[in-house]
Amino acid sequence: MHLLPICGPSCCTEGNPARMVYIPMEEFIFSLFALPASSVTPLRCISLLEAYNLITTDVDVYFATAHLRSLTDPKARRTYKASHFPFATFSGQFAYRRADRIESRSGLVCLDFDHVNPPAEDMQGSLCFSAEGDPVDRLRQQLINDRYFKTLLAFRSPSGDGLKWVTAIDRQRGNHKQWVSSLIAYISMSYGVEPDTQCTDITRSCFLPHDSRCYLHPSFRTGTYHVNCPF
Repeated sequence: MHLLPICGPSCCTEGNPARMVYIPMEEFIFSLFALPASSVTPLRCISLLEAYNLITTDVDVYFATAHLRSLTDPKARRTYKASHFPFATFSGQFAYRRADRIESRSGLVCLDFDHVNPPAEDMQGSLCFSAEGDPVDRLRQQLINDRYFKTLLAFRSPSGDGLKWVTAIDRQRGNHKQWVSSLIAYISMSYGVEPDTQCTDITRSCFLPHDSRCYLHPSFRTGTYHVNCPF
């Protein structure tokens, strides 16, 4: 069993020593749903590594992402996105995508940052973004370097102008809505960007587009984890 240590700002403040919580990495399992977005019965359960592989290597997802970004009509983009991308419920495993049909919480939370970087017209259809000066990649790196919360997975949104950020939480210290509300307040205060408040819905779906630069925490590539807590 591989353990991932997590901590948050509520337990790592001045005069309050860090309370490290170790979570078995094997517990980070969640539901994957096949397209379209109206699907309510999961296809199967997957891990963060499997989600990463889908995001970075799946051919169908690659072409769907390229086509979506080539569309200019907002309505056409919404319709296409809803019918061409698989999606996940990172916060848990569901028998049916409804709050009262959750089978287990994963210990993960996914926050959605919309319109961080509205793509220019000459970037429409592009799957390549320059890291230099790009607000999405800059935000991703800030979150990767965050002092309190570990970035486990971070990838660009289907439209290309947003970011999906997955981190671990201590399920014993709050429910999903409490954690997401606290994270939104913390991120807003720390980085000046506000995640989508609809992420408080534990059944919220997260589309999985192509992102060749998707970040996966090294622990999930090697199966081991080493940390020196600075607190």
